[in-house]
Amino acid sequence: MEGPGLRPGGPVSPVYATRRFTFSAAHRYARPGWSAAENRRHYGGLAAVHGHNYTLEVTIRGEVDARTGMVMDLAELKRVVAETVLDRFDHAYLNEDPSFEGGAIPTAENLVRLIWELLQPKLGADRLWRLRLWEARGLLRMSHPPLAIATYPRPRVVGGLGGGATPLPPKVDQ
Repeated sequence: MEGPGLRPGGPVSPVYATRRFTFSAAHRYARPGWSAAENRRHYGGLAAVHGHNYTLEVTIRGEVDARTGMVMDLAELKRVVAETVLDRFDHAYLNEDPSFEGGAIPTAENLVRLIWELLQPKLGADRLWRLRLWEARGLLRMSHPPLAIATYPRPRVVGGLGGGATPLPPKVDQ
């Protein structure tokens, strides 16, 4: 079969391939240094340990390899995601993962950013295109391009006029 983009020398445009994965993990939203009551006030029921059945979509992009006819062997993508993400997070308590030490809260937003940081070196910056993470039905978080994981050290306070003190926003690791 021959057509535009299928023969050597034809136009080249990127092709996207997506594979879906599932894993289950538990976590709680709790900011270090806050009392249990303060965490409950800010996070409600999410301050208690609870779990999710996550769905992760990994989208890669690139040129179709002339020999294989694929952007990437999806069995290889499955292996990389299993070794890098699923083996680490499936049936894990996310708060105990080393990446969330130091105050980062294991929200879906922070988790999808972390997964991006783990997969990008394995798949390549040009190949990894998009991650979509569902924490629950209807709750979607996406990462493209990646952003830093927000960390919450002890709040820094600056004096304001009139003797008041204003907490600065949380520091973001770059």
